[in-house]
Amino acid sequence: MFDENKILQANIFNSNLIGPTLPPIPPFTLPTGPTGETGSTGATGSTEGCLCDCCVLPMQNVLQQLIGETVILGTIADAPNVPPLFFLFTITSVNDFLVTVTDGTTSFVVNISDVTGVGFLPPGPSITLLPPVDSGCECDCRERPIRELLDTLIGSTVNLLASTGSTAASFNVEQTGLGIVLGTLPISPTTIVRFAISTCKITAVNIL
Repeated sequence: MFDENKILQANIFNSNLIGPTLPPIPPFTLPTGPTGETGSTGATGSTEGCLCDCCVLPMQNVLQQLIGETVILGTIADAPNVPPLFFLFTITSVNDFLVTVTDGTTSFVVNISDVTGVGFLPPGPSITLLPPVDSGCECDCRERPIRELLDTLIGSTVNLLASTGSTAASFNVEQTGLGIVLGTLPISPTTIVRFAISTCKITAVNIL
């Protein structure tokens, strides 16, 4: 009988019994599986406010309440401290950020984003202003600060310097809303009109 242990020990050190070295296995990539179904759409994030929301829309809201009224319509096309181009014009329609006015002979379609203010003889219709909202972005630096300043001046008389260079002198602040300050303005020694002025078009407030 052969000693199995001796045979195994001998074979361990026998180099003739070791097979050839295998070549290295090259790297490989498994094929990509099919794309899964698209998941449900997430909730829409909040949007920042733009000047259309806090400056133009509030003026459109006021003008819609004055359809059929004869008004003084101030715009950025007016020269400083002279009667506006659209002085004692009647509002016939307001739509899509455009206001149509006529003096009975000529009609104009005016871009509401260029309207600085609108005046009418008191008492006139009761005007409902839009409530202030925290819109952020442009509204936070353009509309909000002047409105909040005028909030503290309700019942006071101030001079308002408009971005056109005109001054609304001795303006009595009655009420503020989103993008609008409402009050009375003397346009002559004997005539006082109610005026809704865009707070976005006010450059400075002179506190008397």
